[in-house]
Amino acid sequence: AAGAAVRLAAPFALPEIERWGLTAAALEGLVTFAMLALVGTLSGALRTRAARHRHRHELLATLQRTLSDEVTLEVALARLRSVLASRLDAEALALVAREDTGLVIAGGERVAPGSLAARVLETGVSEFARVGGSGADGLGVRSRRAFAAPLVAGGQTIGVLAIERKGEIPSEERAALEALGAQIGLALENARLASRQRHFAAELAERVSAARRELEELDRAKS
Repeated sequence: AAGAAVRLAAPFALPEIERWGLTAAALEGLVTFAMLALVGTLSGALRTRAARHRHRHELLATLQRTLSDEVTLEVALARLRSVLASRLDAEALALVAREDTGLVIAGGERVAPGSLAARVLETGVSEFARVGGSGADGLGVRSRRAFAAPLVAGGQTIGVLAIERKGEIPSEERAALEALGAQIGLALENARLASRQRHFAAELAERVSAARRELEELDRAKS
């Protein structure tokens, strides 16, 4: 909108400057152009940022709904990967989470020793890498980018979110993926704790029911 306003006003202001130089009216017109450009740039940046925040909140809400059911860790990771793959524009995406018996992986068969995901699992620090070769012109237009962020819960690294795609992964997006990794880790941990509480409640109810049946049998035996 600011650009359109400038283009509409320019045919009137610029000829004025050519004929009479930088008069007060011409300076006022230039200041108006500058203000329009500044306001347009700031408005566009704010709108873009607001759209990104809205997209992030929608994604988090979707992830929470995905983990609302009581499912195994394998099923939870598979569901999360399905949601994230369609939202993050990644050609390859993998989720890795620690379990008592080892690692659970969605989007791959194993975590290779020394790989990006393995290093992030070990250090708990995000890593960015350029992988693959360059294009025919040697400019690297076909190179791929990979990024891995830790899944964090309770100050511990419980897994990894790793993506790979052609083209760049900007620093702002990498920061957003780090925040997403922390939120996914917390959501997984909450789902795990809720599952344990449900199992504990079910076991307690079963024990209470068994104890009640035993008391009833004792009462019948006494009578």
